Amino acid sequence: MMSLQTIQNLQQEARKTAAKEGKKPYIVENEDIASWKAGRSLPIPFPNIGDYEPPGFTEEGEALFVDKSGFGVVGEPALTLEQMLDELIPGMGYAIVEEGQFQVYIQPFRRN
Repeated sequence: MMSLQTIQNLQQEARKTAAKEGKKPYIVENEDIASWKAGRSLPIPFPNIGDYEPPGFTEEGEALFVDKSGFGVVGEPALTLEQMLDELIPGMGYAIVEEGQFQVYIQPFRRN
């Protein structure tokens, strides 16, 4: 298990990298969701931006708490991959804003 300090350090590094590389949230389309549900185009291409605020995007709503290990089950606090896919909204951007050893927070973003 990662310590809180380790997670915070990873988030800061992700912010620096995202700013340097100009990373932006991945815009999800209907075709993406269908492909992911069919098991194609994996892994899901959401960039890890930490607490970077990408220009042209605004956070929208609550972040999705998702199990990234693939071993999570329905009923646990973190969404499974399948549950997360049901939460995605076409036309919205998504990026990882916090990453731990087994879970991630995936924040929805709206283009300005």
